[in-house]
Amino acid sequence: MKNRVRFFFIIAAFLLFIPVFAYSMTVSFFLGDVNLVRGGKTVKLAMGDKVGNGDVIKTGRGAIVDLLYSDKSKVSIKPNTVVKIGSENVKDSEGVSIVSGQISGKFVKLKKGKHKLYTPTTVAGVRGTRFNIAVSKGGDTKIDLSQGRLAIDNSYGNVDLKPGYSVETKVSEMPERVKTRGSISSWEKNRNSDIAKNIDQQAERYEKQINSWEDSVKESNENLSGLENNIKKMKSEEDVKKSGEAIEQAEDKIENNMMMNEASNMNMRNLSRDYEGKDISERFEKIADKSENVRSEQQKSYEAVQKIKAQYKEAYEKIMNKYQEDKSNIFKNLEDYKKNMFKKNE
Repeated sequence: MKNRVRFFFIIAAFLLFIPVFAYSMTVSFFLGDVNLVRGGKTVKLAMGDKVGNGDVIKTGRGAIVDLLYSDKSKVSIKPNTVVKIGSENVKDSEGVSIVSGQISGKFVKLKKGKHKLYTPTTVAGVRGTRFNIAVSKGGDTKIDLSQGRLAIDNSYGNVDLKPGYSVETKVSEMPERVKTRGSISSWEKNRNSDIAKNIDQQAERYEKQINSWEDSVKESNENLSGLENNIKKMKSEEDVKKSGEAIEQAEDKIENNMMMNEASNMNMRNLSRDYEGKDISERFEKIADKSENVRSEQQKSYEAVQKIKAQYKEAYEKIMNKYQEDKSNIFKNLEDYKKNMFKKNE
């Protein structure tokens, strides 16, 4: 019985690294001026289109787009909004990144796994809920929750959100939970006005945030070296569990920061265009260039995690093969013992 418990314990740890869900997104409805940018080219959007890694959807005034997941969860993209689907740098990624504007979400309850939505300042983990998200022209975020639960996270902290509450997150600050008041559209309008009056301050905030991700990727690289050494030393189910959890946490952190960074980069490029001809435009371009350099380092770390996962799987299989051999030997010895006892009784 003890061996069976250990067997399933190890299996459970290994399954942490097998993708349980592979969601596809389909355009179920759209209206008005909508652009789909794919591979740097604008293509015509049509009902039933599949959207995925790296696709960017831009809605104009009065335009809306509904995206449907295979599990019937839905994201509605509001007017004057820029959204990116997944990332070219993360295989099979389908998280929705809101660069600016508004979306609403209605998600079915999941038994396993979770959907993720990103903004320049937050990661929202969704398992079944209704909510609205607004992102200002400067990248600040507000999330209103009307049903279910949301786990909100970024590099500075995390918040669990309940219905009737909101999270407001400025660039380079931790999420702040507040009682929901007023409309999310009013918040976006007021925040855009404040940013326009203090645009230099927003640039400073972005500089701080990009520097934070730069420090984080260096820290992650140091931790990855330790993970490799731990995998080489794995012998027991407890070793498997600890290494598995550590790898999963490392991958989540790197991927989340990279997705927020990509959304931030797009937001800053838009700000640079909005202020073209002014000194602040050039400043945002320089910060965005550094953001791209940091993204490149994040990508290297992400690829390193994938190699470590492969090493983990190989080490896991060796442990499991040894377990199976030990198990076979136990049964063989038991059968031999029974035969010997039978002969003695004869």
